[in-house]
Amino acid sequence: MGTAVGLQLAKNGHTLQFFSVEEDVVKDINTNKRNSKYVGDVSLSDSCSATGNLSQAMSGAKFVI
Repeated sequence: MGTAVGLQLAKNGHTLQFFSVEEDVVKDINTNKRNSKYVGDVSLSDSCSATGNLSQAMSGAKFVI
């Protein structure tokens, strides 16, 4: 659900930092701009990135979903 909400936020011009404990998900988002494991072949915006570090993901965040 987080990726789906993130897609809508990105379409509205927001920069997103996803958090995941799954290294393969982080790598897929950062390298391929996809979250293939959970949302299939849907492309993410270039304004989307991911991290496995919760502190980094929360730093400077206006919203946490």
